Amino acid sequence: MSSSQPVANISRNLATRAHDHGDRWAFRIIDTPTSWPRAVSYAELHDMVSACAGGLAARNITRGSRVVVFVPMSLDLYVVLLALFRIGAVAVFIDPWGGRAMIESAAALVEADAFIGIPKAHALRASSRTIRRIPLQIITGASRSAYAAARLPRTVHLDQIMSSGSAMEDSAEVDTTDPALITFTGGSTGTPKGADRTHGFLAAQHEVLERNVDLATDDLCLTNLPIVVLHGLGRGTTTILPPPALAQDPRVDGVWLHDLLDEMRVAVMAVSPAPIDGLARSRRRSPVNSVRHVYTGGGPVLPELIERIQPILPQATFTAIFGSTEAEPIAHARAGDVMHRRDELRSRGGIWIGQPVSDIQSRVIRSTSGPVEIAPGTCLSDWTVRDGAPGELIVAGPHVNRHYFRNPDAERTTKIRDEAGTTWHRTGDIVRSDGEGGYWLLGRLGADIRLGDKRVWPLEIETRLSDHPDIARAAVVTPQFDGAQREFRNASAVVAVEPTPGRPRGAARHAALEILARSGLDALLEVRTLEHIPVDKRHGTKIDSDTLRDTLKPRDTGDY
Repeated sequence: MSSSQPVANISRNLATRAHDHGDRWAFRIIDTPTSWPRAVSYAELHDMVSACAGGLAARNITRGSRVVVFVPMSLDLYVVLLALFRIGAVAVFIDPWGGRAMIESAAALVEADAFIGIPKAHALRASSRTIRRIPLQIITGASRSAYAAARLPRTVHLDQIMSSGSAMEDSAEVDTTDPALITFTGGSTGTPKGADRTHGFLAAQHEVLERNVDLATDDLCLTNLPIVVLHGLGRGTTTILPPPALAQDPRVDGVWLHDLLDEMRVAVMAVSPAPIDGLARSRRRSPVNSVRHVYTGGGPVLPELIERIQPILPQATFTAIFGSTEAEPIAHARAGDVMHRRDELRSRGGIWIGQPVSDIQSRVIRSTSGPVEIAPGTCLSDWTVRDGAPGELIVAGPHVNRHYFRNPDAERTTKIRDEAGTTWHRTGDIVRSDGEGGYWLLGRLGADIRLGDKRVWPLEIETRLSDHPDIARAAVVTPQFDGAQREFRNASAVVAVEPTPGRPRGAARHAALEILARSGLDALLEVRTLEHIPVDKRHGTKIDSDTLRDTLKPRDTGDY
């Protein structure tokens, strides 16, 4: 055992729920958009986790073993995850959107003891020696007959794992510093950045969410946010696990979602903004009065979205939660506060992310691309910006990640150890303070654009445009030019605008030019209308800047 303090393994929450109210549903699972949800009780889930943990332990998965998991949001995912927690093993998640090179690099870095994935994930073995070398290969999400037909060597089905070994009823003793989750995100170059989340971190995160997310034990909660599922299991609530259409693809049929909320009497929604947008634009206009709370995160939440969704969910409070892999939640913004600041958004731009949660410390420091080191005789306050000037948001607290797995370079550039010994995380987000403890998000570190003698961040422009009813989405980029291509004729950057469905395309361009003219930026930006601005595949809300740049690249020298 390490010198850190013991902490109750978070998987014990499930055992407590199974003991206290085993007949209560843990999950209502929707396998397809047309199927009626099947139910899994807390007692049944506890038995599945016990069987899975016992089967894994029988195959030498022990405390500290690292297991790569490629299973989407599903019952299988949470059975596997809770079983690994119960053993004291470490679940390793690698962002599939990072590409094969990043997946291979991360898998090699962790020296995994097992690989658990759906059939599509096991296709990686055909082209990846690193994945093939992992000793234990487990397939899930397919019937045993389908698995047998695939004839994958050295592979066992999750059902076989669960039907072998002795059930593990008790959770392993762990320390606060024992890793529980490692999550890799980022690009395909350099050492992958894996946020090392310990049992102490997850316990602190659960406590913070208890104070900031209103979930009652008799609530029915619909979510496509994995961390909310874990929190719901700890609270003893019932979670609706949506089909892949919502769990994996945020672009959802608004009519289907409306009917689901209404028929199942859903009380809480915790989803990314894209499904909310689909619901707001649906042809179903009747109010769904059962929804009491809406929590959203992972993308921008603007007044225009709140304005459109309120008639559909008239009884719901609406809260936008801001956070990241390393620190979640950081801040939250209530709908009323977002609407109250609409005039300021229209004049200055940015996204109101609200006040930091009470469990976190925050500061705004001068933006710099290199490491921030507190030299002897200096202090963190020497880096702090004043009078609401833009700067990088840094945070500290018990639910703020302190380490990256085997990546000291990432820690050196993203962590700050101040003069008092406190470790701060650099979020990479540029914000400005409102002077009263709240923040406006302006963009990412290094994404600022020079427009004449002005230095602006994308969200200062994009949000002013996106708030207009004729514009569904806007994005500011500086397309990359080949050496043979000349610079812009009259502009420093391009503003792409996506028209609101059903509105004239020309209206979006006209609205954009009018708004830019009021800001004195119309002569510095080239406005282009696109039928669809590419967004990230994970949440369906953040701009996919690389794809957009390629789309906007001049095809000949007369384009600009």
